[in-house]
Amino acid sequence: MTLGQLAAYAVCIRFAERLWRKETNMNNRVLGTIGMICAPGLLFEALIPGGNDSNVVVGICSMIFMIGSFASHFGLWRIAASGRNWWGRGVLGFHLFLVTLAFLFGVIEAGALLPDDNILFTITDMAWPLSMVWMLPLGITIAVVKKLEGWKRFVSLFCGFAFPGTFLITTVFSVPMQSLASAYIFYGYLAVVFIVLGWVVSQSEPLVERDLRVGSLSGASN
Repeated sequence: MTLGQLAAYAVCIRFAERLWRKETNMNNRVLGTIGMICAPGLLFEALIPGGNDSNVVVGICSMIFMIGSFASHFGLWRIAASGRNWWGRGVLGFHLFLVTLAFLFGVIEAGALLPDDNILFTITDMAWPLSMVWMLPLGITIAVVKKLEGWKRFVSLFCGFAFPGTFLITTVFSVPMQSLASAYIFYGYLAVVFIVLGWVVSQSEPLVERDLRVGSLSGASN
């Protein structure tokens, strides 16, 4: 493993670690900003010549995107965007779990740590597409709960349309699914909608502060 790979690991893993630490000072403004910055991560893979053929590029770009996705969805968790009942917490919690597995795939891929037929490689490799598909029920739940107002409550649902949306566009315009143009469409779509999602999260900190005030008042009344 080269020094450059080790440095990339250190930066990505340190970022992910800070999201989990309880003493972190990150609020939704910071989490959303991280989400916006990291959203084009997979697009970089398509833009870098030969990037799709390099396990280092694929792994690092995947880690970057997953850090941003985790940050944005952790921000949604903080405001209970999907609700506070068992389904609302479960559907979002499971998505965070899938994103974490997908981040581990980036680590494994960049370092060529496991063979392709290893069960852990297969599980983490499948976690990313599954997390994208899982955004459909998650997005529907967030839209129904209406914790986010107006058009903002539909952004997660638009993120979930990445696969079907790309399939529709490539079919209508006769773009081969395995072509570079298809990758630009798919990763470009992801970059745009996840940037918007990060922005929505960055603007939602007042909802966290409001919930804290309500909780304080409820505790005082009891």
